[in-house]
Parts: sequence; structure tokens; C-alpha cells
Amino acid sequence: MLASLLLLSLYQIAASEAVLVGDSGFVVTEVAGVQLGDATSGLRFISQQGRGKVSDDGYVHHRYLNGSADEVLDLVSYPGGSKGTFYRADVRQARPSDIGRLPHVSVPKFISGRGTTLGQNRVTIVALLGTPESTTEGDGLVTLVYRCSNKKRCPILKKVNMPSYEARYVFRAEELVEFSIGMPYP
Repeated sequence: MLASLLLLSLYQIAASEAVLVGDSGFVVTEVAGVQLGDATSGLRFISQQGRGKVSDDGYVHHRYLNGSADEVLDLVSYPGGSKGTFYRADVRQARPSDIGRLPHVSVPKFISGRGTTLGQNRVTIVALLGTPESTTEGDGLVTLVYRCSNKKRCPILKKVNMPSYEARYVFRAEELVEFSIGMPYP
């Protein structure tokens, strides 16, 4: 009973941090306390956790391992963005090459503002976010994709002056192994 109440409270808290996107689910704009498009939360996170900065594709990435070194958070800034302003957040399972290369943070799991964490099943994700816009399957993976380009339905787009929002949730054997939320670079 107590566990059910706690879970319900967590979902209610998570729901208050998301923006409704009609029937297609929710626009999730926060991971590990970093609000996309908000320099204050981004700067607070990188000042508390260390830099973790790499730049390998023309964008500025800040990558971190969670406390148990089994997850990676990749916060992405785009050219012309303010320092500490991240437009995309990717969470994936850690690879052996990440160990010793990326800084550890004191976060046990990287959790989105809607309560999304690696290891959840597809039913849970759809229950949290609604029906995806599209689903693709291949190479043993299933990917759920949520998109929004309407600034009235997705206020984050107006705030950060971006044309669209996209979220991808990748499953292997019904287990979430990776997710990406944010605004694609135009």
C-alpha cells in the first residue's frame, strides 16, 4: 500500500514537470535536474558535477556516468547557444570505453521529469507518455518516437526558439536501453 502511494506521488510530481502534447503524449524537458533550454539549471549541474565536456561532432557535449557507472547522460548544446543551455539530453547504457573516461556524478539513475529511467518496459513508457507518433523495429530494437512542432502545444519551442521537439525511446527485449529528448538542430 505504501509503495503504491509513493509510486502515485512520484507520477504526480513527474506529471507536473511535463507539458501536454495533445493525444500523442508528453514533451519531457528535464533529466537529472537539468531543464532543457534553461541555462541556470544547466550551469548549476555542470558546476556541481564537473565539466565532462567533449566536442566530437561540432556540438558541445557534457557527458557523465551515473554513480554505479552503468548509465551515461549526454547533455548537448548547439552552436550559438548560451553557456549551460542544453537543447538535447541523451541517456544510454554505459560502454566499457566510458569507464575511466567520463566523470562520475552522485546520481544513482538518470531520471526524466516524467519518471523515465533505463530498464523500464514499453508498457510503462506508453503509460507515462501516451501513444507514440511512430514505432520502428529492426536489429532487435524497437524505437518509439514522439514529435511536436506546434509552439502552442509545445511551449518549450517558443522559449528556446526551435522549430521542433523529438523524443526517442529505444527498447531491446522490451527493456528501455536508451532515450533521447529535446530539439533537433535545425
